[in-house]
This record gives sequence, C-alpha cells and structure tokens, in this order.
Amino acid sequence: MPRYLPYFILGFIISLFAACSTVPKKSQPLPANRVAQLQMQRLDTRLPIPVKGIKRNELTDTWGAARSQGRRHEGIDIMAPRGTKVYSSTDGLVADLRDNNLGGKVIWILGPSGSWHYYAHLDG
Repeated sequence: MPRYLPYFILGFIISLFAACSTVPKKSQPLPANRVAQLQMQRLDTRLPIPVKGIKRNELTDTWGAARSQGRRHEGIDIMAPRGTKVYSSTDGLVADLRDNNLGGKVIWILGPSGSWHYYAHLDG
C-alpha cells in the first residue's frame, strides 16, 4: 500500500449526521418563514446518498465507534475522491459553514421536521 494512501483516504472522509442531537452555533438568524415551512415538512425515512457515484454498499457504518476524549462517532463515512461534489440529502437551510478542529470544513443544515444534518471533512 502506498505511503500516501491513508492520508488520501482520510482527506476524503465525509461524515453525515442525520437528525443529530446537537445543533450548530448559529452565526446568523435563519429566515423564520422558511424554518416554519421546514418544521411542517415530513423527513423522509430513507435519505439519498449525498455523494454522486456512491452506492449504498460503499457506505462505511462507523456509527458509535470510539473517538478521542470518550466521544462516540455519530455518523457514517462516505469515501470519495478529492473534489467530488457533495449534495444535501434533504431540503433545508445552511445554518452554518466553517472549519472546526474535529471535522475540518463542516456544514450544518436544518432540514425537514427540525432535523439537523452535519457534513464534515469536506474539500473545497
């Protein structure tokens, strides 16, 4: 295995947290009318894979895996080449976009029924 492969794979991990129990720190208020519309929408029971070209059997279920400082992983990993486009798995509002210590470039999306969707380790 080439030396760079683990770094290559690590750089492309995308973690998706659907309906997380935590919410982002809001940098700006979201439009109240749109938030109300989203609250009334039903969250689909099956979410599409948010990365083009990835099939369900290619998902890596790491939900609950141990992480540093006693944390548990609350997502799944979707491996894709650098630069692959990532789409929201639901209708929603981008509530936060930033770099953080654990997830690198991350996006929080407020979705239907008040669900929160978290995308991490993004590139671009």
